[in-house]
Amino acid sequence: MNKRLLDPANTMQFDDFKKCYGEILHRWGLKEKRAEVLKCTSCPAEPHKGIGEEGAPFKPNSVIYPSDREEGLRSTPTL
Repeated sequence: MNKRLLDPANTMQFDDFKKCYGEILHRWGLKEKRAEVLKCTSCPAEPHKGIGEEGAPFKPNSVIYPSDREEGLRSTPTL
């Protein structure tokens, strides 16, 4: 007799629990344990969307200063 312990209809909810637990482990610095937990999710992880505003290229040597918000980006000198 083969019986499942968890109802397959709730798979998405269980995956959400695992993702939340993985986030807690990450905050505690337990990245390897987080990876083990996330390997058990039935749905693949969402692809990384990058940083910054959507469609805006990342400029590592640019900083927005509070006084420059209306003027735009001001580049910091590269070393």
